[in-house]
Amino acid sequence: MYKYTYTEYQQCPPSCGGNWECGTATTVCLSKSPKKATSMRGTVVRRFEGEDGVPILSFTRFERDGKLIWERWD
Repeated sequence: MYKYTYTEYQQCPPSCGGNWECGTATTVCLSKSPKKATSMRGTVVRRFEGEDGVPILSFTRFERDGKLIWERWD
């Protein structure tokens, strides 16, 4: 089973009405096909934590049966 995880780190600056609060938006896709997993066409689960804001950093991770294939910070 392939697992593709995309996490977006967000921050809400004062110019957007915040006080530098932080949050994350995580999307996980599971599929038997690596192509479907990376294109988010499998089983998708989304989770939000903290405050909504402006994206400042993202993290992508791709795994097969719990073994890391690659990961990347943007």
